[in-house]
Amino acid sequence: MKKLMRNPIAVLVCGMASLLLFGLIYVWSIFVAPLEAEFGWTRAETSVAYTLSMLCLFVGMALNGVLAARLSQKTALMLGITLAVSGFLGSSCTVSLFTLYLFYGVFVGTGIGICYNAWLTGVVHWFPGRSGFVSGILLAGFGMGGLLFSPLLSHFVTSGPGWRNVFRMIGIVLLAVSVLTAGFLLQEPPQAGNGKKDSSASHDFTTRQMLASPSFYLFSIWKVILSLLGQAVIGQAALIAADIGMPATLSAIGVGLLSAGNGLGRPLSGWLADRFGSWKLMVALSAIFVFLSIGMVAAYQGSYAHLLILLFVLLGLAYGSMALLASSFTGEIYGMKYYRLNYGVVSSTSIVGTLVASYISIIKTATGSYLNFFYIMIGASLFSFLSVVILPFSIRRMNRKYAHT
Repeated sequence: MKKLMRNPIAVLVCGMASLLLFGLIYVWSIFVAPLEAEFGWTRAETSVAYTLSMLCLFVGMALNGVLAARLSQKTALMLGITLAVSGFLGSSCTVSLFTLYLFYGVFVGTGIGICYNAWLTGVVHWFPGRSGFVSGILLAGFGMGGLLFSPLLSHFVTSGPGWRNVFRMIGIVLLAVSVLTAGFLLQEPPQAGNGKKDSSASHDFTTRQMLASPSFYLFSIWKVILSLLGQAVIGQAALIAADIGMPATLSAIGVGLLSAGNGLGRPLSGWLADRFGSWKLMVALSAIFVFLSIGMVAAYQGSYAHLLILLFVLLGLAYGSMALLASSFTGEIYGMKYYRLNYGVVSSTSIVGTLVASYISIIKTATGSYLNFFYIMIGASLFSFLSVVILPFSIRRMNRKYAHT
């Protein structure tokens, strides 16, 4: 058993299984209708629980790095598992909005954020030279969890045990899988301490040094802008399709292909990042978003259904790649020694995108059209392109500054 637990492939499989289940945080929508029906809550009130869970997810990612650095990765992982399992079990006992916000919003979000960061930053150390591809596989699992299990769990909520028991089922299964897989993550990678670095960084930068460099803020601007645009369009994809008169069946196909592209884009971009480097992939993604923005204007104005579906597929691939690049860029530019904490901080910038992405619906309500948002999307994409073009100058300056430390 000891030999199996130190097998890199076994560690990767355990990571995929764990992140697949942690991805169940995204099945929130199946609980909305029964909660509103039972308690008489409005959509605005129930939406707070999901928004809070997404905010706490990013807080948990950063918190894992702090706990692992000051205490141990084992302590951080145990806390994350405890919070996530308690959150799902506590959600099954919901009697008020406060308990829903506390258990699903804070406990589930923070717990899964801690575990997500622990697995992602832990598994990559077992695969020197292939960290991008491995991160992509793990992120694909996290993104696909909701997609794979949502139909079955939705059936259980509406026609089976009911929403309370489904929350309990998720908590129990999550606990069982975590107990079985945690030992694999806590093994020390074979290459640890032998001087090898899975990074092209000239120096292992501390979090303080990273935050003192303009490179961090340029990358964050690039990441927040494109994440925001991606989240905004993905969240309104079906409504955008309906707005141009696309038949419901064709719209469902388009949204499904968008989700498939999102999953496929993660391992694909990981492989590309390993092969060509993160910066070249970032430039390509900025260019793709400029093309997407212009294409959205054309498809929306001309009601071109098939063009819109093609753009949805491309958006899914690009957005999936965005999720991977925070991991790849952090290790490649800032080194692996402080990777856990650095990655947690880099990931936390996504909070901004999560908060602002909903403004697409405000623009639609105010103007009666998505067209103005697409025009904004063009300008924002061009700005992201500018930030990534000047990024290498900042990285070189950072490397020179700390060259002899």
